Amino acid sequence: MNVPSSEPSALTVNDSESGTRGCSVPLVGLTILIALIVTAIILGIGFTLTHDSIAPTVLQLSPADGTNLTSSNPHIVVMATYNDNQSIDAKSVRLVLDGLDVTSQAFISNDSVSYATDLEPGLHVALVQLNDASGNQVSRSWRFNISTPQQSPTIPTAILTPTPLRTATRAATSIAPPPATATRVSVAPPVVNFSASRMVVNRGDTVVLSWNVQNDEVTFLNQERVNSIGTRLVTVNNTTTFHFIASNAGGTTEKLVTITVPVIADLIVTDVGVSSSNQILYTIRNVGSGDVTRPFLVQVYVNGVLVDSSRPFVTLAADTESKAVTSNYIVPGTIFVEVRVNPNQEIQESNYTNNSIIRTLGPTPTPTATATHTPTRTPTYTPTATPTSTSTNTPTLTPTSTPTKTPTSTPTKTPTNTPTRTPTITPTNTPTNTPTRTPTITPTLTPTYTPTKTPTSTPTNTPTLTPTHTPTNTPTNTPTPTPTVCGLTTTIQSNFNSTPITSTNTIWFNSVIDVSGLSQPTLVEFDNSTIQFVANNTIYNLNVPGASISFSPTISLATTIFDATSNHWVTTVPLTSTNRVFLTGVAFPVPAGGLPGNINPITWSGRFTTTLVTETITTTATVTPTSTLTPTATSSVRPSPTNTPTASVTPTGTITSTTGITMTWQWAAAVYTQFGTNYNMLGVKPVDDNSRSQYKNFDPAGTPENFKQFVIAGARGDGTTLVGNYTAPTVPSPCLLKSTSLKGSAPSSNTTKKNLLDDMLDIFSKALGK
Repeated sequence: MNVPSSEPSALTVNDSESGTRGCSVPLVGLTILIALIVTAIILGIGFTLTHDSIAPTVLQLSPADGTNLTSSNPHIVVMATYNDNQSIDAKSVRLVLDGLDVTSQAFISNDSVSYATDLEPGLHVALVQLNDASGNQVSRSWRFNISTPQQSPTIPTAILTPTPLRTATRAATSIAPPPATATRVSVAPPVVNFSASRMVVNRGDTVVLSWNVQNDEVTFLNQERVNSIGTRLVTVNNTTTFHFIASNAGGTTEKLVTITVPVIADLIVTDVGVSSSNQILYTIRNVGSGDVTRPFLVQVYVNGVLVDSSRPFVTLAADTESKAVTSNYIVPGTIFVEVRVNPNQEIQESNYTNNSIIRTLGPTPTPTATATHTPTRTPTYTPTATPTSTSTNTPTLTPTSTPTKTPTSTPTKTPTNTPTRTPTITPTNTPTNTPTRTPTITPTLTPTYTPTKTPTSTPTNTPTLTPTHTPTNTPTNTPTPTPTVCGLTTTIQSNFNSTPITSTNTIWFNSVIDVSGLSQPTLVEFDNSTIQFVANNTIYNLNVPGASISFSPTISLATTIFDATSNHWVTTVPLTSTNRVFLTGVAFPVPAGGLPGNINPITWSGRFTTTLVTETITTTATVTPTSTLTPTATSSVRPSPTNTPTASVTPTGTITSTTGITMTWQWAAAVYTQFGTNYNMLGVKPVDDNSRSQYKNFDPAGTPENFKQFVIAGARGDGTTLVGNYTAPTVPSPCLLKSTSLKGSAPSSNTTKKNLLDDMLDIFSKALGK
């Protein structure tokens, strides 16, 4: 019996434990849920207690809003006090006075900002802006007036007190329509526009600021009081923020515009010349705002041929320059030099359009050309030796004593052998014997010592002096007058359209040429250029820069630069270019009072010269010995100890026909609201072609690419044509086209070859008119 009774007891205990475990699971879940709810409530309460959604409060303004101060030269402290439930972000505090941000000069604390300054009489507007630690922002503006003791304070007080106006507005709403004046001043003046023509510019660029504000009483642009509507041209050298603030009795409106100047280098070639050692000397300048910290490539071309490619500059700080020379090249004569900096754009620049310059150079004058003309030595030796020898030997020994003393050695053989051997021995023995005796004996002892010394020297010296005279004078005088210029001018008359031009604008006069039929390198030059017209009873005569256009078979891209030293536009164009090419241009700032429309006539005149040059030099030895010269001939010939070989060289220049070449020119004019004074900064496009220059577009030749966004209607343009409408094409006089061919001969002697080449280079330079 005991055993059965104990079993149910055990079963009961097991059932009870099982039920307890089943109930524990929901109790744990309920506990977790309650804990989460409590946590969320606590977090919500904490967030509510800690979150700040209320902006700071501006407590006091000084001088008070609407105050009129009377003082001859007041020292004013502009101040604002403030507080917040939490804390003020002192870094966010800004104070603006009359449009100028003076925060950097103000004293800022956690409860106030103040700025002390001397202010001129007149109306002034101040604005304070700040954030609290939660980012809530508050902005307040106020106005005060400063009048001199002679001014009545009642007038500005009536204008500046906003309370009566606002009260009148509220009262009138239930009775009658509010007055128009009360409506205008009930709100701050709306700024319709405040913008800049460009937001990112290069250092030193100009930018146009424009604005339009309504219902304002006073408006400031960076502390300068301005009209409600206007524009302003500013030059930006660094990233700058311009403040525009407009105010009336209803409040103040502020607008900001920031012009960014990237901190980037900008390399230009400022000068190219010839050093004292006849090397090409050039100057590179970094006009950008960033430093160059690593080497960059510089290339030097002479007449289209690369003569130097190196990295002479390791670093170049902003706004600094450095010089270098082409150490492996000596300037031989007149040359066209182009220096290109950073051609592979391995250095990042803000402007890649100003990285080359072209100059026409010649070697520095050396004493060779001046000192070798022995006129300086001839008077030195002749007066010294001649008076001494003449006084002693000439009267006594000239015809008589010589046969008496000299025949002792060989009285008979000397006269017979000398004439016979002269033609044979002269070409062989002259280089050895003559050079030493020519300068010492011939010029000094002209009529006396010739018979006295051994007669062998007399015929030796005679043929030496004859060829010296021939190569010295003939090459200099013969080819020089050959390449003549006709001197005729070409003229195009046209007119402006009916659009008047205001005095704040600039007229871009530009011209182009179109040349066809070229088969060899050609140089087109344009000079004596002027523009004449009459407007407002005033005669205008504008001098236009000259132009040099080189058509070269060795280049593929056209370039144009302005050489300020010679006042010339220098353009290089591929020989096969078939489109219009920029010729020359001049910027004319419109004078005060402006110009009317329909100006007629406008006359542009100038002179063209087109030169085709072919150089042919042959080296053939031609010796012309002469045995019949008498000693008297030596007195009129300057001694030349270096040009001993008896060579006869006569280079000649000839004018050849230029049939097959046709050329026309045209001009145009457009008006720009902004324009640069540095022609190399305009970015003038050299050709019409969209692939033959760095400007891959369809703009016409002569377009100022860096300013084309500022073109407007006027002159010969409608506001869309970047250069204006062209005049009818005009063909210059054919006689202005010339061609020069240089030919000559020279002996095979190395010394004479060098002298001949120098002469040829000189003739070549003169043929080009340089």
